[in-house]
Amino acid sequence: MSYVWLALIVMSVVAFSLSKLGIHKSYLIVAVMLLTIMKAKLITGIFMELNIAPKSWQRGFNSYIIIIPIVTALAYGLA
Repeated sequence: MSYVWLALIVMSVVAFSLSKLGIHKSYLIVAVMLLTIMKAKLITGIFMELNIAPKSWQRGFNSYIIIIPIVTALAYGLA
């Protein structure tokens, strides 16, 4: 579990660092949303123990984890 915490911290630092590098907005949105999806997958799989839940629950949560950041990125990118 300590490796998961380390991975979450590293991904948070990477997302913050990317925002300070002056990367084009479109690339930054994609990168941060991908990091968000990976972090959410770790949190739900390990800490919420979704990896041992029934497959229907896993599919539901995983689709939510992917759809919401995509919709958010599209809304922000089109604004």
